[in-house]
Amino acid sequence: MRNPRKLIRVLACFLAVWVANLFIPLNLTPMFANRMERITVASWVLIALVAIYIVVTKRRFRLPAFITATVLSIMVWSPWNSAMTFLCFYAAAMVFDDELNEIKLIADRNRPSSALFSVLIGVAIGIPLAALNLLGSVDLSMLAFSNPLSSAVRALTPAISEEVIFRFFLYALCIYLIRGDLRNKKVRILVLLVVPHALLHLPDVFLANPIEAVVSLIVLSLCLVCPWPCCS
Repeated sequence: MRNPRKLIRVLACFLAVWVANLFIPLNLTPMFANRMERITVASWVLIALVAIYIVVTKRRFRLPAFITATVLSIMVWSPWNSAMTFLCFYAAAMVFDDELNEIKLIADRNRPSSALFSVLIGVAIGIPLAALNLLGSVDLSMLAFSNPLSSAVRALTPAISEEVIFRFFLYALCIYLIRGDLRNKKVRILVLLVVPHALLHLPDVFLANPIEAVVSLIVLSLCLVCPWPCCS
């Protein structure tokens, strides 16, 4: 029987892998340039294995989910990102197909106005966070404008793949583990959705400057958690 304690176990497993990544010398894995790259690949492998398990155990083919997953994966340029996007979206869609009657979504698939409302919420939240991300990660004095269309196309790979893998799929995994019963579990779900993704960016920073890393973890977590209160 699935139960909410599995959410804590999943988080504990990730933290164990993350801490191990800190202490394993980089020279033992020369294919990785830094610890952030190594823990990201390790996390993706674990997520892929879970997604494959869900697809295999649920068995029934879902054509609409397959088509959507294919379209999204085509929009992602990196072959590895594209494969992960397809697998994670399809697995997550299978979970939501089974548990939809127990989950309240902002977008009602039978009401176009509800879908439009979801898009507007995404734009209203996404633009300020994108601006904050730009200000925090780019030297504005070195900022140069290029073709907006090509820039938008290049931005699709991380935008689509990260949202599918670390938001859509992990949220579906939480629903799968607790059988769609969200009562008294929202905080644990938010922690699982936010903290691991934030920590993926910070292993090298933790070793170089722990105080800066803790501050960055708090700021990143607050930014990543912002959209989720809208999705109850």
